[in-house]
Amino acid sequence: MYKISVILPIYNVEKHIDYAIKSLIGQTIGFENLEIILVNDGSTDHSGSIIDYYANEYSNIQALHFDFPSGAAGRPRNAGLELASAKYVMFLDPDDSYLPETCELLLSYIEGNSSDMVVGKTEGVTAAGPYEIPLGNPQLKDQHINVRIEQLPSLLQEFIHLNSIIYKTSIIKENKLTFMEGRATQDALFTEQVLLKAENITFIPKVVYRYHAREDLENPSMTQNRNLKYFEDLAYMVEISKGLYDHHVLNYLEARYPSLIGWTLFQFERITTDDEQEKLNIINTIKPIIDLAKDFDTSILAKDKQQLIEFFMNYDVPAIFRCMNKIDGAVDIK
Repeated sequence: MYKISVILPIYNVEKHIDYAIKSLIGQTIGFENLEIILVNDGSTDHSGSIIDYYANEYSNIQALHFDFPSGAAGRPRNAGLELASAKYVMFLDPDDSYLPETCELLLSYIEGNSSDMVVGKTEGVTAAGPYEIPLGNPQLKDQHINVRIEQLPSLLQEFIHLNSIIYKTSIIKENKLTFMEGRATQDALFTEQVLLKAENITFIPKVVYRYHAREDLENPSMTQNRNLKYFEDLAYMVEISKGLYDHHVLNYLEARYPSLIGWTLFQFERITTDDEQEKLNIINTIKPIIDLAKDFDTSILAKDKQQLIEFFMNYDVPAIFRCMNKIDGAVDIK
């Protein structure tokens, strides 16, 4: 019996996947204790043949293939969940990696404390080396064992990566939680849903996941394609997210909106289209998200973000246009 099922959604990652799989083979927990599920979402490169090679080499690796791409990681992750047989499940993107001790560390916490999920930290990696992805809330400087989300709402307000978590498989399957299919941002919504359902959440302020910024301009990842489709998916996710709090003790604007408005503006400043009509369509798509800020204390945001929100509230399109395509993230408000 495997200790952890690890699910990887695969799509056109022939240049990256070897590194991800090798980070699994090198786990200190012992590779034989991991069930690896590789789900090819209709790749058009050699990713399919690569995962077949690994499945033939290792008895604990399964390769599943879809004939046509779905457009996002939701479908392959759902397919992986259906196959997962271990008591615990983790996710790994095929262009990222675990630290050598990640699986052993997270398993020790979830088993040792009978937790529903254990959340760790993520670090970014570029060609220049690793960099910290900071968690600003003071709550997250310390370890928390078996708390509910209302005791640690900061987990909803920070950059908590789907893949930096180990989940009890039963909490996912018993609550019939699945990923949105064909849409970006499905990972954030899934994590939010589990956090709201979990009775015992453990947080450890240790890096367990390495997010590799893909420096491949010809094959960007989903989150690097900040086009109209991405923002339509983001707006759809926000509508679902809002509904999760209708009968929850937490207030949406206090618990989740700070993270979502920050993420929306961050991505908006980095859109990847030069088409004027598409830019206008993006503005109209995310305006309902930003309009929610009328009942939100925007003073917690940076000054440039407050200014951008004001432009949206006034529907000052020329000023909003000037805030787009800011590679360094700065907003030109002059």
